[in-house]
Amino acid sequence: MKKCITVVFVICALFSGLLNKVQGQTIQGGISMLEKVPLGLYGVWSVTSIQTYTNDSEYLAPLGIDYWNIYRENDVLTLENPKTGAIASVTLNEVKNNTVKFTRKSLKNNEETIETPTITIEEEDFWGTDKIVVKKYKNDILVKTSVIKFTIMGKKVGGTSTEKLLR
Repeated sequence: MKKCITVVFVICALFSGLLNKVQGQTIQGGISMLEKVPLGLYGVWSVTSIQTYTNDSEYLAPLGIDYWNIYRENDVLTLENPKTGAIASVTLNEVKNNTVKFTRKSLKNNEETIETPTITIEEEDFWGTDKIVVKKYKNDILVKTSVIKFTIMGKKVGGTSTEKLLR
């Protein structure tokens, strides 16, 4: 009988410790990562990218200039490129002080693109890196993986809307 009570006590203690650990993570995670995003991230940015690496000559692009409009609607962070018309919801990977890492994924014409910028924001500027992985499939079989890396710099050119930029 004593052994049975001891076993039940140990199981309850272990379960209680596990429960406290899970509850601790929930409370700690109570502030969404989106709430930690620096407000300075939102707006329209002129972005210059300098290619630092590629394993595929198809993606040689030593210098690029783009526009990013980054905004939030409810709990969705969106990156829009008014120059190309591309628009995508992005997934936040990490927010630490003024540094934000996020991922954009797309799948089109048997080609999966995963882009992961990491940027540090300081007032009206940001700098960081951007890694793009392009996976090409044929008959659902991966036939080629290309990796392209950039150093990126951004300068804020507008508020939170592309309409302000284009008028």
